[in-house]
Amino acid sequence: YGASFIVDAEVSWPFMENASIAIGANNLLNTYPDENPGALGVGALYPESTPFGFNGGFYYVRLSYDWLWNSRD
Repeated sequence: YGASFIVDAEVSWPFMENASIAIGANNLLNTYPDENPGALGVGALYPESTPFGFNGGFYYVRLSYDWLWNSRD
């Protein structure tokens, strides 16, 4: 099997006093493992044991809010 390069990234921006929004990706470049040479016989296109998943990239947006904030005196 050949070498692969995986990139995970996330960027977050604060807004309001206690909230933030983030966008990110796991496997940003949508890298897949090498195909399983015996795939036709067993029905598994990718090997079961790979250092990264066989589902490709995962992209998300997250909204966070801190309910317990410090009072500012």
